[in-house]
Amino acid sequence: MKTYLRPQSVALIALACGAGATLVAFYLAGRQVEREAQADFAIQANLATNLLERRIQRYVDVLYGLEALAYHDPNITRPEFGRYVSALDLGKRFPGVQAVELVRRVADHERDEFVQRIRADRSISPTGYPSFDIRPSGRRDEYWVVDYLEPQAGNEPVFGLDVRTRTGAQAAAERALDTGEPTATGRYRLAQEKGASYGLVIYLPVYSANAPRTVEERRQAHRGFVNVVLRVDDMLADMLGEPIINGIRMRINDLGPVGTQPPPGSDSAMFYRTPEGPQSDPQYLWAQSKQRHERAVEVAGRQWRVQFESDPDTSPWLTRFPLLVLGTGLAMTLMLYALLWSLARARSDAVALADRATSELRTQLSFTQQLIEAIPNPVFFKDARGRYLGCNRAFEDYVGQSRADLVGKTVHDVADSELADRSVLTDRALLEQPGSQVYETSVIYAKDGKRRDVLLNKAAFFTPTGELAGLVGVVVDITERK
Repeated sequence: MKTYLRPQSVALIALACGAGATLVAFYLAGRQVEREAQADFAIQANLATNLLERRIQRYVDVLYGLEALAYHDPNITRPEFGRYVSALDLGKRFPGVQAVELVRRVADHERDEFVQRIRADRSISPTGYPSFDIRPSGRRDEYWVVDYLEPQAGNEPVFGLDVRTRTGAQAAAERALDTGEPTATGRYRLAQEKGASYGLVIYLPVYSANAPRTVEERRQAHRGFVNVVLRVDDMLADMLGEPIINGIRMRINDLGPVGTQPPPGSDSAMFYRTPEGPQSDPQYLWAQSKQRHERAVEVAGRQWRVQFESDPDTSPWLTRFPLLVLGTGLAMTLMLYALLWSLARARSDAVALADRATSELRTQLSFTQQLIEAIPNPVFFKDARGRYLGCNRAFEDYVGQSRADLVGKTVHDVADSELADRSVLTDRALLEQPGSQVYETSVIYAKDGKRRDVLLNKAAFFTPTGELAGLVGVVVDITERK
């Protein structure tokens, strides 16, 4: 047995399917915009990372220049070092540089002579440096002492500082000494720092021999270091002012030396974070989003994790394309639903009207049939081809056949040939010229087998459109009248 859906159900199913398809399309469009936004932000973050690496490389290039200067003239003087650094124009060309330094290796037996020589050095200051001493005080097997530094203003606390007494500085300097490569400190508080910023010191060793190959050779040939001291806040503030990375927040964590596993708690070893920018409105957090990206960077022998975050912006799901997809999909779904619902209503109205018409027609047909049955005279009706369509019970008695057997037959099937031939002729004349027809004839009643004189009254009938449908006839017994 077939089951058909009601038109209203079809409309509701179309509404549900359309809404579902719209939501799927909205999701796919939102994901696409979200991926594009993430890709765009990743490109911007990668540009920022490249800019950071180039900036650090420029500082390393300064170190190599200082190294070349130290190799060129092992006995370089303080004024010569100062003129060289002054020519670099650090303040303009290398933002964030706190100082550049020449660190000398001094054995314990050379300590007193070294201190006296520095105190008596009047190459820059007419009075020399009478209060100079290696700091912190105390005897050690050797000292790595900050001797030359530029600029001197603001960096006085590190003049004479023994680098080996600073834990972070000592570890970086020792790695640089053993590898012969520039090596940076981790998160480091500069000795001259008066604020809360962290610093970064990159060391490059200076040897007395040309390119020692082994660690032992390097330690034997060690004369000192050149280094560049960076104040991280100043270095990155200038970099983040570049238009190419506008609107990016950056966080840098030091994960330790290259080739080592990050120590526990390295996530908290943050030495830089961009100052807070625009904040999300708590009332509209649902409508805003931030893009994030992370890069691993190697900087002068250190592992950095650089995390980028965008300023709060409109959620990709609420941008033009996903909303256009959502709005268009819903509009088309509602239009289709309205159309199907209207058709369903129209069909329902049509079915209701047809039911009423059918009911009325059945009532009318029932009335007509009962009326025909109530007529005592035989009544019959035929189609335009002469086949019986129906009759009343009196006609059944007249021809001796039931209504069911009679329907579809012609007059030749129920009457003798003479009567049948005449009936066909009169029927044809009536159908050719529709109207009414009356004539007398003699017939044999099947019920009693007697011949009777009858008066046949016939009339044509038509369809509602005016086409000829057939004829109806009434047989009136006039035997007794004669």
